This record gives sequence, structure tokens and C-alpha cells, in this order.
Amino acid sequence: MDQRSLIGSGRRVGALVLDVWEDEPTPDPGLVDRSDVATAHIAGYALDSKLEATRRMARALARHLGRKTAGARRPSEPLEPVRVPDPVPCDEEWLSALVSTLYALERDDADLRRVAAGRPADRAEGFEALRSGYPVRRLFSRYGARPDHVPGRLHEAVFAGLGLGRLPA
Repeated sequence: MDQRSLIGSGRRVGALVLDVWEDEPTPDPGLVDRSDVATAHIAGYALDSKLEATRRMARALARHLGRKTAGARRPSEPLEPVRVPDPVPCDEEWLSALVSTLYALERDDADLRRVAAGRPADRAEGFEALRSGYPVRRLFSRYGARPDHVPGRLHEAVFAGLGLGRLPA
């Protein structure tokens, strides 16, 4: 189902999370409102994603020009320790608190909703301002936690699912 038919249908899907919009930079305010999570096409805006995209472009250009790439390897960088949340009885609440520590999804969602609810003449400028002024964010894989700080039953979710590195005790 495309975005336009979602708007007109009046129905909700189980969970609607959108980062890419028809008619960017002016997403339909009705669709933003129907979304459970709405962001301004910033999924790839993590610093590490930008660096990797730049490395790939450099390699592709070098291949095209028949040249070797110098320094195209990913630099070795230590993991940044993350402060894990205090234990809580509910695994979902604990994981949600951990993810919120790493990424301010609620902020990104609120920012786009504010722009979409604004005057039609200001929406495109506001959307572009969200993207051009986006704060530095790292991929989850650049963070690490000590396994003894993570509840044992959540090790797979944290280290394999979210991709956090394991820090030594």
C-alpha cells in the first residue's frame, strides 16, 4: 500500500514508522499524524553511516579511474562505553531506556510533527532545516557495554540484536 492510499483509507496499520516520504520535503501532515513514529529522512544520518558511504564512493571512484585507494580502510576506533539503565522488572522497559540513551528517537519524531503541523509555506524549509542541522549521532555498533551490566536474559537482544560491542569487565 502506498502512502497516499494510507491517508485516504482512514485505517491504521499495526505500527507505522516512516522516515521516507512522498513529496519530500513536504510530507503530508495527515500521514505524519497517522504514523506511530515519523522522522525527517534521517535514518542514514549517523556519523558512521556517512563515513562508510564516503569510503564506498572513494573506492568506486578509484576503481572507475583505475587507481588504488589510499586509506580506504575503516580506521580502528575504540567503542564508546554506554551507561546502561538501572535494572527494572520489565525487559521491554529496560531495552527502551537503553535505546533512548543511544538515540533520541522521541526528539526526531516530535521535531517532524512540529514541522508538519506548521504553516504549509514553512514546511519544506522546516524539513530541510531538520536535516541540515541534524546533531551528530553514532551507530549502535559504536557503543559498548560490559556484559555483567546487562541482564543475562537480554544479552542476545543487546549484543546481537542492537549490535553493541562487549566491553571488558
